[in-house]
Amino acid sequence: MRKVVIVLVVFMGLMSLSLSVLPAQNSHFTTAPVNAQDAACSTQLEAAVSQTLELCGATSRGQLCWGSGAFDYSPKEVQINAPGGIVPLAGISTVINNSSADQPSITRLNFEDAFTDGGFASAFLIGPVSASADTEQTPLWSALTLSRTETELSECEVAGTSGMLMQAPAGQLLVLTVNGVTVTMNNTAFVLVTEAGETVMDVLRGNAIAQIGNNVQVVFAGFSITLPADADTLPAPMPYDPTPLTGLPTQLLPSIVTVPLPGNVSAMASTSLYASPDLGAPQLAQVLPGTVLNLLGEDPTAQWWNVVQEDGQSGWVPATAIGGIFPATAPQYSATPQPPTRPYGLVLGRGAAPGNEINMRAAPSTDAEILAKLLPLTEFNILGRNAAADWIQIRLDAPDPTTGATDGWVAVRIVTLPNSLRVADLPVVP
Repeated sequence: MRKVVIVLVVFMGLMSLSLSVLPAQNSHFTTAPVNAQDAACSTQLEAAVSQTLELCGATSRGQLCWGSGAFDYSPKEVQINAPGGIVPLAGISTVINNSSADQPSITRLNFEDAFTDGGFASAFLIGPVSASADTEQTPLWSALTLSRTETELSECEVAGTSGMLMQAPAGQLLVLTVNGVTVTMNNTAFVLVTEAGETVMDVLRGNAIAQIGNNVQVVFAGFSITLPADADTLPAPMPYDPTPLTGLPTQLLPSIVTVPLPGNVSAMASTSLYASPDLGAPQLAQVLPGTVLNLLGEDPTAQWWNVVQEDGQSGWVPATAIGGIFPATAPQYSATPQPPTRPYGLVLGRGAAPGNEINMRAAPSTDAEILAKLLPLTEFNILGRNAAADWIQIRLDAPDPTTGATDGWVAVRIVTLPNSLRVADLPVVP
């Protein structure tokens, strides 16, 4: 517990220094070219992601769900016989994603959140990768060893990415020890192990603190640290290599993340975040001087950058308004790209009615027909939202005994939702 407290104090202190560590002048660096994934491999991955979302979307705190591909585990006291199997994570000490020629292997792990009741952090093992819990650490799975599964890889697995994609609960922190490094993070990161046995942690959004003993490094989104096996000290963070992040399925996460370009920038002066690269476009938000931004791409004139803020809001800013570390090359587009989305119709989480009876309605309106009256603490599946994100469509575990209805709408403000889920990231119900 003492280590956790120290890390949290350091996290809060160093976050206040975040602006001072950004470069004062613009700089550029060169990255390796990103090869597009083979179409057949992309199709396989899309199918595996859709299956995992469908089968594991309702996984709760402290549970494991086998999503797709080949999977093994120990001990065998609990039975997981097929994809969609959900069991308590505390009953398992080792999870093994094996090689599969037909479908990428994906397993969901929901780590218990030590800071909030009922909260959990989401992690996904993707590809042939194994995770073993340190059984002497409490709670179980607060410390783990991540490694590459010893297996012959298929062609798609050779070209794909293997590792652990993890996300802290919304508004909370995740504290987790991976391969001897204690990581305190407030959003999203990806951890992989190279063939040489190095552990690479890429921060995709937010910030993270890595700690070995008294050695601490702050890692901002767009940066990574690479550690050799059995490292006893931490290297300085560097802009990450985007190659292994190509095609990373962040749609799996409760809050979808667009993978930014390496490095980051900050606002040099007050500016607006625009809906398109045009001073006449609608203004989405105000960006204050010193605000840290991650880059997504630029317009063909090189006069504008498409950026994303730490809260996930994306838009365009003039190139003259920002400074920092820019990639040597960046994708160019004039129209704002669409962020990753999830298909409508899948169960994407579980919620519960409050301590009093509420109405489930036929449409997202208090004037709509009442289809069911949910008793206090009734649990339900979450399917999607309305455009305003103030109502969600739900599915009951059993039809209402009076009307026979299973699907309907409830107001977001009166129900309890998992703190790992951001309503804005749910698909809009067609």
